[in-house]
Amino acid sequence: GKSVSWWFTYKLPNGYTFAYLDANSRRSSGVLELSPYQLNDEQNPSALIRTLRALVSQNGSGTVSVESPFILYNDQPDNANPSSSYGHTKGVVAAGDDGGFWLLHSTPNFPSSDDSPNFFFPEREITYGQTFLCISVGVDAIDAIAGQLLYTHPFVYLNEGMGTKEFLASHPIMAKVFNGDWIHTAGTNKLALNVGGRTFTSLVKNAEWNDDLYE
Repeated sequence: GKSVSWWFTYKLPNGYTFAYLDANSRRSSGVLELSPYQLNDEQNPSALIRTLRALVSQNGSGTVSVESPFILYNDQPDNANPSSSYGHTKGVVAAGDDGGFWLLHSTPNFPSSDDSPNFFFPEREITYGQTFLCISVGVDAIDAIAGQLLYTHPFVYLNEGMGTKEFLASHPIMAKVFNGDWIHTAGTNKLALNVGGRTFTSLVKNAEWNDDLYE
């Protein structure tokens, strides 16, 4: 339950078993270590579930409040059937007053559009292996991330507070995402984020590039 600057989770196929690594992990080898818990453990929620549940809160009367503006994007969401014009990309971008996080993952129908603040990993998605990388970012990085989204053309299926006039006025590149001002000129984009003493590099391309990134 302690705060970390980044974490990585690999869910193994056929179940809730997962391997975990974060900024504070001490490793004696290059092999990911299995967590002693399961991804559906309610008594010991994983970093994935804790991170998502921190986005919202619920009082005694059941009223849900958004703690940080965020968007969920997924080409296979639980509440829509996006056309193939959208990018094959999945993630969460959150932005609080002091910073936020970027969660990139591979799981269809996740996170759920209607289960906050009780986010959980869906049973119907346990068959295949899935990956999750979450990095903390400063407020100034939100538009840099949005710059990559203009290439990947994500389908945003849930927006909580990020599409307001106030938010978009201070994040003009994210405003372009909401306006659908996608970059259609064939191209790629590289973003390097320094997080917890490590540099995470994200490479993206748009559909018009029509080639592999490493060609």
